[in-house]
Amino acid sequence: MRAAMEGIGNTHHHLVPKTATTTVFHIDALCRKCELDKALNLALYDMPICSNTTDYNKVCLSLLKACHKARSFPHAKAFYDHLTFHRQTVLIESLRNDLVVTLAKCGALHDAHQLLLSMPLCTVHSWTAVIAGYADQSRGQDALFIYSLMQEEGVKPDEYTYVALFKACGSIPDLERGVNLHSLAMREGYSSYTFVGNTLIAMYGKCGSVKEAENFSMLD
Repeated sequence: MRAAMEGIGNTHHHLVPKTATTTVFHIDALCRKCELDKALNLALYDMPICSNTTDYNKVCLSLLKACHKARSFPHAKAFYDHLTFHRQTVLIESLRNDLVVTLAKCGALHDAHQLLLSMPLCTVHSWTAVIAGYADQSRGQDALFIYSLMQEEGVKPDEYTYVALFKACGSIPDLERGVNLHSLAMREGYSSYTFVGNTLIAMYGKCGSVKEAENFSMLD
């Protein structure tokens, strides 16, 4: 990516728009075409033109969506580093949460984790993205730790949170924790969801207790 960015830099002056409006439009167009190298290069060099916070957040949203769609760790990481050192403080709260989700989806879990803990208000989607990221990497203990912090903040899990938590329990494996979480999911009506149930079956299988799944399904 570095080589690509340097190559783009040679033609940068031919791409530089004159105004903030055209900067936003151009970056958004590049993001829609998934030309992330060009979009990021333009953003890093021309963001100062976007002194207007609204314009800046529009650019950020376009880049985050493109990074998320492409699951591109290098681009997400480069953009996050830029925000960290320059302009993160002007991001509206919803975009901070989008940034957490994008970093987690792209595998930048350390950065997603740190950003999550630094934010005063985090949505269930942000918490779930980090939990799911750790669960996908078979780091069940880390996923459950994030969940404990989520509980302390009083954020209620949704069906996707439970899916990630069941996957985390299966990776450890931790049958007792999985059973407790299953009880909570049942109480909140999520265990009847097909995709949640499929994850439960997988968890019990990994924990060596398919019979428990049968007992709970009878209660459902």
